[in-house]
Amino acid sequence: MADEVAELQLFVEIVKAGNLSAAARALNSSPAAMSRGLSALESRLGVRLVTRTSRTFELTEEGHLFYERCGRIVSDIAEAEAEAKRRRPARVITFPRPGRHAAHRVGVALGCRLAETADHEREKAAGSRDALGAP
Repeated sequence: MADEVAELQLFVEIVKAGNLSAAARALNSSPAAMSRGLSALESRLGVRLVTRTSRTFELTEEGHLFYERCGRIVSDIAEAEAEAKRRRPARVITFPRPGRHAAHRVGVALGCRLAETADHEREKAAGSRDALGAP
């Protein structure tokens, strides 16, 4: 799966750059590596995505449709990664002496606290609604 995602990202970068040489420079790679990656993707899909000669680089109809879809997918992946990085926990809890009993007690305490927080949030949400249930 990771290889397929890397191929999609490579394809999007090649199309954005406009040619293999520019994509290679942007990705600190070689035009030959870009060409091999593009050929591997086309082979896997069984369709020609790009018509390329020494002077031209054009998407085929299939390549254009594939690029539109891949562009959204690559963008969604980047957004998901950025969101995950933003949602890192604000605090890290450390335990001076890890042990089964201590870890169990902490797990129980955290579970109770999470349940209390969820109950509080539900009560707060219910209290902010009028008699008809509207906020």
